[in-house]
Amino acid sequence: MTLSDWLWILVVFSALSFLVVLAIWATAKIDTGMLFGFLKEGQGTFVMRGESVDHPLISARGYDCKLISETRNEYNQAGEHTNEREVARYKIVETEKGTEATCHDGFLGWLEGYLGIYFFGFPPFYKRMYEEFRWNEWKPVKNKDGTQTTELWPRDDMTTFFYVQTFNYAVFVEGAETGGTKKATVDAEKKDTGNSNDVGLGGNVSVDLKINLPIRIIYPEIAVFENEDWFETLESIVTECVRQYTGQHTFEELRSKKDIGME
Repeated sequence: MTLSDWLWILVVFSALSFLVVLAIWATAKIDTGMLFGFLKEGQGTFVMRGESVDHPLISARGYDCKLISETRNEYNQAGEHTNEREVARYKIVETEKGTEATCHDGFLGWLEGYLGIYFFGFPPFYKRMYEEFRWNEWKPVKNKDGTQTTELWPRDDMTTFFYVQTFNYAVFVEGAETGGTKKATVDAEKKDTGNSNDVGLGGNVSVDLKINLPIRIIYPEIAVFENEDWFETLESIVTECVRQYTGQHTFEELRSKKDIGME
């Protein structure tokens, strides 16, 4: 074969390779949950075989998702320890810093590392997870004057991923009552009124609070399939704690830059 023949073969091979990659990219872009799909940095997903989990896929430097066997304690309704058993669950673990956990080798590994495209398997046997999950995020919004603020973005969607790295979930507490607008010492109270119980703290102030709740999911299989309402439960607990905390502090304390902490 001559040099021109080899060049022609190289051109044809390059063109076919480009068309294959383009077809894979188009399939991933359509996002049917079958064959190929995108995963952003810091996200993970499960590949399903029927209704069961087959294996996880993650795209996060410094993290991996491994099947780990751990001892699980069991208790009865009275809170007494009754049994121990080994349970195998997928767990997010840290790897060497900067190491990217590619899930495949060769061409599929190249797609994952350079294009963020992951192979889910051949339908109808394999597909990407598609589960109902609710959480809140803060969505950046640009005001008319050019400044930027955030507004609550409730996510109540059928989701195809979970967050691998720490993510700031949003909690909005509306109309929390403060403990007052000013403080007075016992000595000042006695001096002014003669009665330490006869004190006006300026009245309660109703405030709205935006809260960033940094959370990292350790057991994604539990969060996605076994306890999918975990965010609603956590949100209600945080909201109650925040209302109690707000009622124990003055408006000036809450709006100051000093970190007074939550006890």
